[in-house]
Amino acid sequence: CTIAQQRYKKGVLALQEAEKLSIDLENAKANLINAEMTEIEAKTQLTQLLGHSKIQMEWPWIESLKETTTKKITEKEFVVQNRPDWLAAQNQVDLDSALVSRNWRLLLPSLDARFTYGQYTNGFFGNATGWTGVLAVNFTLFDHLTKISEIRTQLATRKADEARLEQTQRTAQAQWEQSRLNFHKALESALVRSR
Repeated sequence: CTIAQQRYKKGVLALQEAEKLSIDLENAKANLINAEMTEIEAKTQLTQLLGHSKIQMEWPWIESLKETTTKKITEKEFVVQNRPDWLAAQNQVDLDSALVSRNWRLLLPSLDARFTYGQYTNGFFGNATGWTGVLAVNFTLFDHLTKISEIRTQLATRKADEARLEQTQRTAQAQWEQSRLNFHKALESALVRSR
């Protein structure tokens, strides 16, 4: 830009050409900033998906890309069970199911047994030493429908978590398909550019 200004002062270069070079320089600087921002976004996505942004480049990469065919890409099957977000949603549904089951079991009568060894008073023989045992059956006559309310609440929570699990699975499937298609197009583009 400085050289263009000096050439303009000497009369060798037209003013429009000097200004065009100045504008081109500013546009190149803006493009550089945009490229740096794209690099930062790409590193962030790599860190999010891989846990790090340090990838090993395979050289020569053109030959590596030529070996990667579309058939190899489409042969890979989508396994939603490998995704942490799906696993978290599935674990939440399992937890909800276990809580519903537990609350149903609390409605049933319970059988308690207790044994002790020691001295006890016997009406016929006086004091004696030995084992005593108690067997008790407990059942709830009326608990103000508290346990039924807990079950209904837990069933509603499980239904919401099942919907969230289904949405997570659909989102994961869509992301897989989009990523596979994007990779296929990027591969085609890289091979066309290399030719």
